[in-house]
Formats: sequence, C-alpha cells, structure tokens
Amino acid sequence: MQVAARQAQDAGLTFQANILNDGKVTDAEYRDAMDAHVSCIRQTGVKVTDPQLSLADNQRYLYEMTPGPGVGEGNIQQAEKDCYAQWRGLVDDQYFATNEPRMDAALLAGVQQCLRDRGVNVSGQETNVPDLQSDPANAPVDQLTTCIQSTGKTLYPGVAIPFMFDPLSTP
Repeated sequence: MQVAARQAQDAGLTFQANILNDGKVTDAEYRDAMDAHVSCIRQTGVKVTDPQLSLADNQRYLYEMTPGPGVGEGNIQQAEKDCYAQWRGLVDDQYFATNEPRMDAALLAGVQQCLRDRGVNVSGQETNVPDLQSDPANAPVDQLTTCIQSTGKTLYPGVAIPFMFDPLSTP
C-alpha cells in the first residue's frame, strides 16, 4: 500500500495519498473517497444519485448518473473517468485488495436457506458471493443468482442488489 501512497503523492493526488499513508483503507475512508468522487462528478453538471452500499458485498457503492442540462453522454463518461482518477482510483484498488466482501447478514441467511431448499449444500460458514460459489458444480450460478435476487426482493423490496461473480470460479 505504501507504493500506492507514493504513486498518489507523486501524481499530486493529496486526498488519496493521505488516506493511503497509514497502510490501510477503512470503511469510513472509503466512503469519504466515494463522496469526493460523486461530488466531483456533480460539479460537472452530471446528476448523480446518492451512493448506496451494496447489500451483496458491503463494499461497492451503487449510484446512477444522468445528464444534467447541456450535458451529453460523452461528458458523463469523461466526468466519471476523471473524477475516479482524482478522488478514488488508488484508494479503490487498495480497499478491495485488503477488505473482504461480506454479504448483509439477513440476505446471506436467506440466500443460504434458498440454496438448501434447492438441494445445494451450504456450510453456513459462507460470508459472501465468492464463498457461496466456491463449488460451482454444487451451487450453479443460475441457482445462486435466483436465490440472491429472490431473497433480496423479499427482504428489501425496491432495493437493487447487484453482485459480481468471480469469473475464474464460474463454469
């Protein structure tokens, strides 16, 4: 992480360097970086919803962007790219490298039960999507996807619960 802190400092990214200097990125620091990133995007005229922490991993923040007056699609993509590099890029890399995803406890319990109901063996020790897909032959992606989506809709109606699969584990 010290390499990332040095890269940030050398690039004049003081905000990111300050977060990275102590060798760890806390949840609060990551949220600060996300807030700075979104604020930067909004300053370009792009409308951005307030970021919401994903219940599927409690790592990723989800938000939507739409053009404000006089802002085109290309401007949205450029604002996202520029603001990400300025406020979050190096912090993002280090946060994900040092913090394990952990599914919301109620969602996880519901997904585990859904999988059991479908004949899938779960240990009860899983804490995230990668754990649940550790044996793709046992828990096929389609069953896991169905269980996450149906449990999420039941527990948290109206809340999007996107998640990512490890492509190396997906058959």
